[in-house]
Amino acid sequence: MSAEGRDAHLEGAPKDRGPSERLQLPPVSVNWHVWPSCNYHCTFCYATFAEMVNVLRKDESLTVPRLLRAAGTEKLTFAGGEPTLCPYLSDLLREAKTAGLVTMIVTNGTRLTDTYIDRIRPWVDWIAVSVDSVSSEVETRLGRGRGNHVEQTIEAAQRIRAKSCPFGERTIGSTSRVT
Repeated sequence: MSAEGRDAHLEGAPKDRGPSERLQLPPVSVNWHVWPSCNYHCTFCYATFAEMVNVLRKDESLTVPRLLRAAGTEKLTFAGGEPTLCPYLSDLLREAKTAGLVTMIVTNGTRLTDTYIDRIRPWVDWIAVSVDSVSSEVETRLGRGRGNHVEQTIEAAQRIRAKSCPFGERTIGSTSRVT
């Protein structure tokens, strides 16, 4: 998990204090790389998880959202690998919403069928799909799909919007994206 925390100074406190002397605030937003495997092989992907031997068991994973909320977290983003490959992602989303968290998944979109979106929709606030070029040729060169990732992303966006779910896109900056 990576956390986007806040490190703040008290009003009027000396600005030359080191991080350990500053007021530490909880991570407001947490990105949980919940599932290490992926169905794509993007050449630029940082999420290789080569050192990861296994993932948390389902019962262990289901405790994480409440622990994060108790620590002050407000938003939990499920990422990967490819989070939709996690067989209990809908259960994790439900636990996160029940705990009072804003939820989001970041996905390559390949598994976002109408049935899948219907299953997760009650528990997800945002769905973001990764796309790095408007060119299917560039996407294929980057390891995203087999020549149809742009079309799949457009179709996924249409399905997501048809279910009245906020949609976003995520892009990794890379010189490889230039055609």
